[in-house]
Amino acid sequence: MKTSSRYMQHLQRQAGGRLPPDFAWRVIEDAKRRRYAFVQIRLMVITGALCVVTTVSVHWLKTRSVEKQSLAEWTQVTAQIQALEEAI
Repeated sequence: MKTSSRYMQHLQRQAGGRLPPDFAWRVIEDAKRRRYAFVQIRLMVITGALCVVTTVSVHWLKTRSVEKQSLAEWTQVTAQIQALEEAI
């Protein structure tokens, strides 16, 4: 066995003695939590985008409806003004 491999084994034993016994389990659990957090963030972004699209769509439809109603009312007012002018 070479000196460098012996030294590496020595370092591994030394590092292994300093790690807590549940180190591997904690690393795996942390990776799971990070993945879960990423999925949650992605879901929040998708939900936010859908909310924005829905809000813009409803606003656009409502505005269009109000514009149509206003045009209909102004058309009626114009017709009444013309009838009044003809009557005078």
